[in-house]
Amino acid sequence: MSPALRQQPANDIFESTMSWLAVVVAAFGPSRIMFGSDWPVCTVGVEEGEDGQEGAWEKWRKVVDRLCWMSSFSDEEKKMVFAGTARRAYGI
Repeated sequence: MSPALRQQPANDIFESTMSWLAVVVAAFGPSRIMFGSDWPVCTVGVEEGEDGQEGAWEKWRKVVDRLCWMSSFSDEEKKMVFAGTARRAYGI
């Protein structure tokens, strides 16, 4: 993530990436999308909690939450994005 975008709130990050996220949702749907992160690497350059800023992991969780909401995913579909797809893919 660029330094300029890294310091933006989650809603701004969502707005900046929405056109790509819409393509992902249309192409794959919730059963083939999985939330993932490179934590703790994603925290580099983001001061969590300083001056009310959110950490990188929390920002991306909010971006994906908003994606699920904007896509009208059901609770079950949202569970697929955050855990179910990964469990199925990795057999866990």
